[in-house]
Amino acid sequence: MLALALLPLLGYFAFLAVLYLRRTPTVLNGALDFTLLAWGLFGLVTLGPGKMIIPIYVFAAWNVLTWGFWVGSYFAAVYFLAMQFRNRFVVYHCQREVLLPAFYTLARRIDPKTEWSGNVLSLHGLNIQWSVVSDKFGGCLLFSPTNPLAQTQYRAMMQEQLTNLCRTLPMPKGRQSWGWCVLTLGLALLVFAVLVHDFAVLVQTFEEYWRE
Repeated sequence: MLALALLPLLGYFAFLAVLYLRRTPTVLNGALDFTLLAWGLFGLVTLGPGKMIIPIYVFAAWNVLTWGFWVGSYFAAVYFLAMQFRNRFVVYHCQREVLLPAFYTLARRIDPKTEWSGNVLSLHGLNIQWSVVSDKFGGCLLFSPTNPLAQTQYRAMMQEQLTNLCRTLPMPKGRQSWGWCVLTLGLALLVFAVLVHDFAVLVQTFEEYWRE
């Protein structure tokens, strides 16, 4: 069961490692970003809160209906929550000091009334306002609309413009790239060790059965 918890997380870490190995920043829609994280945590949620809903021995029985109910319920919850983030977008593997001035210049060409106010970028002519927050390590930027109901079509257009802009930016510094690779490799070794251990226990069980 430990391998079940770690395999989705390993896939998510591998995905992040690929993003940070790219030569340009990557823009993801907030809904997609949340969905990837949620499915990366699927195994941990299954062995954590999931076993409070469905006992762990029921999961261990590999009942098709049980797994179908749990996966379907999890998918429905993830879909509902992801829709709350559909107007956000995230930029991975970027330098704040490079990306934001370039994006501000681009926004000024589209809307001359664009202004910065602290961490808020306001495009007054398009009635768009974004709160821009970076992660602790400075390699990821989150753009959150201050008014999610205003001018959705313009936000989609600006996200597309930002995606095109990221393709032209210089390669970000790789201070995080190898960190994610090492973390992914370490988790992969742990998963491999767990699978080898479980396989050895299974083989031993069969040997004891045939001896009897």
